[in-house]
Amino acid sequence: MYFCKYCDYNACKKSIIDNHKINVHNIDATWYFCDVEQCNFISKRKHDLKRHKENIHYIDVTWYYCDVENCNYKSKQKYQIKKHKLFKHTENIKWIYCDFEHCDYKCKQTSTLKKHNIHTHNIGVIWYYCGVEDCDYKSKDKGSIKRHKKNIHNKINKKYDFLYSYKTQHYCTIKNCDYKSDKINNLKIHKIIEHNIYDTFFNTNHKINTEINEQNNNFYNVYSPLYYCTVKDCNYKCNEKYILEQH
Repeated sequence: MYFCKYCDYNACKKSIIDNHKINVHNIDATWYFCDVEQCNFISKRKHDLKRHKENIHYIDVTWYYCDVENCNYKSKQKYQIKKHKLFKHTENIKWIYCDFEHCDYKCKQTSTLKKHNIHTHNIGVIWYYCGVEDCDYKSKDKGSIKRHKKNIHNKINKKYDFLYSYKTQHYCTIKNCDYKSDKINNLKIHKIIEHNIYDTFFNTNHKINTEINEQNNNFYNVYSPLYYCTVKDCNYKCNEKYILEQH
């Protein structure tokens, strides 16, 4: 067993400890900076810098194309092609069925079935607890605990504070526009709403819901892209792509 001398973290391999020191404590870290003008992106991984320049600045982009006839889909990530073909071109798809009695649920990925079993049938559940005094919040999703602590208790793991100081900012490229966001989807939506510009990697079939919600002025509720089911005579729509895929 190997131990971190800066905190109580331990691991079974020295390489894991070395990575932990770099990622958490900035020990022996090598920083890679984006050399594009007015871009503050910084990363400890050279690969992340390459991916950033591809996705944000379209520098040295390698496009991957769907090989299904009459399909024009393309992506910068090879794995996205596989996901696209899995959800858009359903020929020869092997469905995975839930084996729980009286449950007709089916999906295309074992990871999706696992989530279904956890959230629907409470099979294989691991509960995660808030841990803040007098708070009884618990969740089946570890990420929900992190969001809960941040949003309700305003707590962020101080070990990772440095990550927030170097959080990627995405800037609007329109002249005289000072908009920026740490989320690329916010920037996409901003360009659509404010400048009527659809990025080539943003599906222009996604409709923008501009109806003002008087009860909630949250940006996502007002300007969230809607995803529509393409099956004939089906009027289903939602604002999360993964929910539509499950539908």
